[in-house]
Amino acid sequence: MGLACLVVGKGSCADTHSQVDPGQVETEFSVVRFGGDREKAAKVYEGVEPLTPEDVAEVVIFMAGRRENVVVADVLLFPNHQVSLA
Repeated sequence: MGLACLVVGKGSCADTHSQVDPGQVETEFSVVRFGGDREKAAKVYEGVEPLTPEDVAEVVIFMAGRRENVVVADVLLFPNHQVSLA
């Protein structure tokens, strides 16, 4: 998700090249993907703890809140079950 210049305060905005790449996030997407079948959608997250939309929002707010001379260009954000050391 690329960030447009998001104004957060006087003279402050997120760089247009800032990017947040989240791993698995629990959203309504799985419900839509499985045609409204909530039971099937819940199985996608069974046995794991995915990120929440709030987790992603916290990172976006952090990025947007840096001083003008600070650019956070890229953030890879994963729940620990998706991290690979290989």
